[in-house]
Amino acid sequence: LNAFRFSYTLPHFSAIDRIEYATKLEGFDKDWSSWGKKTDKEYTNLGSGTYRFLVKARTNEQDISPAASLSFLINPPWYASTQAIVLYALLALSFLASLIFIPRRRFKKKLIKSKEAHQKVVARSEQEITALKNKNLETEIVHKNRELALTTMNLVQRNELILKLQEPLHKIMRKTTDKVAIQEIKRINSLLN
Repeated sequence: LNAFRFSYTLPHFSAIDRIEYATKLEGFDKDWSSWGKKTDKEYTNLGSGTYRFLVKARTNEQDISPAASLSFLINPPWYASTQAIVLYALLALSFLASLIFIPRRRFKKKLIKSKEAHQKVVARSEQEITALKNKNLETEIVHKNRELALTTMNLVQRNELILKLQEPLHKIMRKTTDKVAIQEIKRINSLLN
């Protein structure tokens, strides 16, 4: 709250009892005040800025003095000063930046966490797939080993059967003198071999 009181007298008039004054505060009043005997003027609620206080005096309607003036400056309150406005602007920019950067930083952290979680899931899935493939390969190897063992047993049994068949043929061939029969036995024996 800016309040000013101005006291004034203009000494070059001799009849002080009959002196009247009119005032005007440039930048606040639009017109001169009405003439009166009061030698002071009070202003309240003046905003910041430059003002010029003017006063003139008269002893009668024709004898009016030139206006005397006093210029003064009212600085804005500290909260409306340039430094305060700059500080407000910086605070507003900081607030706006926090509205942008804090959620962005949180989003990046969540994105990194989700990527890490995804990579863990992918790694776990790959391990499970590898384990299943290994299990499948082991099962396949066991199956192939069984097939191989069965095939080997069949071959062994065939060989034994062939050997069992060749022995009687050799005996018959030793006992027979018929050349056609011997020839036929040799052909069967070569087929068995």
